[in-house]
Amino acid sequence: MDRISIYTGKLTTEVVVRQINVVRNVFNYDKNYCKVLKDRIIANGFTDQRLIDAVNYVIDNFKYGKTPNIADFIQFDRQIELMSYNHLLERVKLNKDVFRDVVAVNTGLSVPQYVWKWDYAKYPFWDKWTAKTRENIN
Repeated sequence: MDRISIYTGKLTTEVVVRQINVVRNVFNYDKNYCKVLKDRIIANGFTDQRLIDAVNYVIDNFKYGKTPNIADFIQFDRQIELMSYNHLLERVKLNKDVFRDVVAVNTGLSVPQYVWKWDYAKYPFWDKWTAKTRENIN
C-alpha cells in the first residue's frame, strides 16, 4: 500500500508571497527565516492549496509559547491510500466486502490501483480504470 498526496496543481508566486507574509506576521519571523521557508516550500513541491492548508494548520495547531519551525510547515500533507490488487486480497481476510468499498483507478501503470470510494468521491483526480484504459497504456 502506498499513500499519495491529494494536492495537485501548481505553486504560484502570488500565493507564496501572501502565505509567507501571513507566517511572518503571525510568528514575527525575520526575512532570512522566511526566505529559507520559501525555498523549502518550493523544493518540496508544494501546490497553492497545500501551502494555504499547511499555514492554516500550523496557525491552528501549534503549541502557544513555542515557535513553529520550518518542518512544522513542510511535513504537512493530506494523503489517501493507493492500494494494489494484492493488498486488497490481504484486506479481504479482515473484511470480506472490501471490494465494494473501493474504486479501480488509472494511475498510469499497466494494472489498476484502488482507492476508497469516499476518497475518490472527495478527490476525483483520477480516471476510473476500464479495459480501454489498459489498452491505452500498452
